[in-house]
Amino acid sequence: MVRTGNANQQCGALVRQLLVLDDTCYTEPCGIVGVYQPPVGGTVFYGTAALYFTSSAIGAIPRDGGFTTIDNIQARTDLFCSRPYAEAEAEFGDYAQNYCVSGHYIAALLGDGYKIDTVAGDKVFITNEINGVGTGWTLGSMIYELYLLNIQFNCDVSASSHVTATPIIVLLMSAFIQLV
Repeated sequence: MVRTGNANQQCGALVRQLLVLDDTCYTEPCGIVGVYQPPVGGTVFYGTAALYFTSSAIGAIPRDGGFTTIDNIQARTDLFCSRPYAEAEAEFGDYAQNYCVSGHYIAALLGDGYKIDTVAGDKVFITNEINGVGTGWTLGSMIYELYLLNIQFNCDVSASSHVTATPIIVLLMSAFIQLV
């Protein structure tokens, strides 16, 4: 899509179309592509990586992360997308071209796809680090891969110890990578 001046309408509609939210639903409630989406209930969604960078840039969260609502993400996206592109590019460089569609994607994915309450202020936490550890898709991918390998970590680390489980996991993952 070429910048046309009404990016809010076009980007929002395109993102929702790409998520195929109106596909046939055989088991309610459905989310993306008609796939069953169980209710999230009291679960808190932690967003990292691109969700953090987009939400931070559009002003939906503080720079150090925090709770936000999906409605806030959408409202901040609408404001960002209404800015002149030259102004956004001057502030964010090449990344500016991604933030409009990314903001719409985040709001649609979380609200329409995952069915998270759009006004709840305690359901979406977006950050770049958790407990001082940087987050991102690579860390998430590593944790998921370790889960698939069914590796059990029994780290008995006392509260007074200077050793934590995080360096142990990183050390084990480094050893695993070297073996592969």
